[in-house]
Amino acid sequence: MGTDRSDYIIIGCDVKQFVDKMDEEGKDNFYDGYYRWNRRNGEIVHLPDNNSGNYDYFGVIVEHDPDGYEGLSPFIYEENRYTEHKEKVTKAIKEVFDVELEPKLIVLTHWR
Repeated sequence: MGTDRSDYIIIGCDVKQFVDKMDEEGKDNFYDGYYRWNRRNGEIVHLPDNNSGNYDYFGVIVEHDPDGYEGLSPFIYEENRYTEHKEKVTKAIKEVFDVELEPKLIVLTHWR
């Protein structure tokens, strides 16, 4: 069994406490809707910590290295994109979990 690594910069929130409270059908629907193998910048995704269970990040991908080999490319994150991404994530969190959370900039190496 292998482990794949990806590097991410996202605007999002840790929604673990809300995912943990979902029934199995709710979790299945959430995973089906937002968990993807082929992720793209600008897409809302769910990044669960399937190894240790420490986080369930939900947010918009700003930049990522899907294969974990190339690293993150340099980029300038414009303020208007930041505002747009925060609004997109806030709306999605409200729709899915019916709570209002303040999205943050999250940088991580994600293992799956």
